[in-house]
Amino acid sequence: MEALKRDVELHPDAYHYERAMRCGVTEGGIRKALKRLGISYKKTLKHPKANDNARQTFQEKMKNYEQAEKPIFFIDESGFSHDMPLRKGYARIGKRCFGTQDWHAKGRTNVIGVLLGLCLLTVTLFTGSINAMSFLLGLHKI
Repeated sequence: MEALKRDVELHPDAYHYERAMRCGVTEGGIRKALKRLGISYKKTLKHPKANDNARQTFQEKMKNYEQAEKPIFFIDESGFSHDMPLRKGYARIGKRCFGTQDWHAKGRTNVIGVLLGLCLLTVTLFTGSINAMSFLLGLHKI
């Protein structure tokens, strides 16, 4: 258990199979031991592509806009499917899972919204896919 604790400290993002190879046990053994130790899988605190300098520059620009009382618009795009078929299912161990899946399902609605401070200015709905051009056209409608 102590070796496993050290392994988690040294390799917090390792897979169970990697930990099992280093410790000379099975993946299932690793899973159970981690549970006994109260160690669970978590999101990492920092994105691997995070850039502290770019973030600081962005924050300074935002502060300058606020001090100059220039409005700041936050724009986001999100989508949802009308029919979300399940991609996984349950079956007895050693048996295949048989189910139905419409792999060619159509019908996606995308939403573009604009916030100014805490005020929602507008929401635009699009059916179909969103690419850079349709995103910019949607903004133009606003």
